[in-house]
Amino acid sequence: SFGVMASCVKFAAMRLTAMEVVFFRSFLGSLAIGAVMWKTGAPWLGKGPGVLFLRGISGFGALSMHFYAISKLDLGTAVMLNYTAPIFVVIFARLLLGEKTSWPINAAIAASFFGLYLLAAPQFLARPFPLLIGLCSGILAALAYVFIRSSDEDESPYTIIFYFTAISTLGSLPLLKFGFTWPNGLEWISIFGVTAG
Repeated sequence: SFGVMASCVKFAAMRLTAMEVVFFRSFLGSLAIGAVMWKTGAPWLGKGPGVLFLRGISGFGALSMHFYAISKLDLGTAVMLNYTAPIFVVIFARLLLGEKTSWPINAAIAASFFGLYLLAAPQFLARPFPLLIGLCSGILAALAYVFIRSSDEDESPYTIIFYFTAISTLGSLPLLKFGFTWPNGLEWISIFGVTAG
């Protein structure tokens, strides 16, 4: 599903800006999850709005940076940089949540950073900024996961998702003035593919 989403982002971002793709994905996602919340009676505010807000902000940053990296890098590289999130989740869970890590996990993290170096180093001099943005997307995605973990156990998943999509919609809306282009037919299909992912 995420592979399909990334491929659709890559196609749509050939002519549209990455932020425009973020907006349409978030806006359509907000409509869809809002309809589900209305039907199921899920709470709109949630039990921990502060944590949900932080999750939404970090998720918006991660999504925006990920889509930007996809638009500027080879698709495989951009996706792999975003998939560094599990590495940073372990680090943040230890620092912020006090979770313990064993030496095999620490060794795996070190090996993962070495693998990341092998992936990024050959391209770094040619495209340093998109590579750093792609890595930051993984870091912010990890923070978003940690915020979900620290939220109330009874928090509705629909509420969590709605905060993310609503904040991403509002955050990306003012940035559309920097190069907005109305999508054509194939681009709309790609946008719906991004939303479904």
